[in-house]
Amino acid sequence: MIADVGLGELLWSLLVLYLIVHLLIVTFIVVMDLIRSDDLSGFAKAAWAVVLLFFPLLGLLAYLVGRGDGIGARNLAREQAALPPPPPAPASVTAELESAARLHEAGSLSDDEFRAIKAKLLS
Repeated sequence: MIADVGLGELLWSLLVLYLIVHLLIVTFIVVMDLIRSDDLSGFAKAAWAVVLLFFPLLGLLAYLVGRGDGIGARNLAREQAALPPPPPAPASVTAELESAARLHEAGSLSDDEFRAIKAKLLS
């Protein structure tokens, strides 16, 4: 029954559960980094997978010591590559006015259109 469990056993069980959850999180992070790494060959990925499968704790420690410093950099590079390019910087008001004036002089813009653009840019 629940009443038969002492505080020490409960705390010990919580500590073990905490460590197991963190071990699973670290394993997931390492496996995902291993799968996504572009700098490793297929053979190297398979070798790491075998080491992680048969020697999980030693394999995790070896991976984190050997390649752990690059996990964050590889994640950042992947995220930045997935982002759309930034929008172009807006042109200055004077450059837009000059462009509108050239179009007006060339006859592409009527007087009313030019005045509307000029009013919009100067407001």
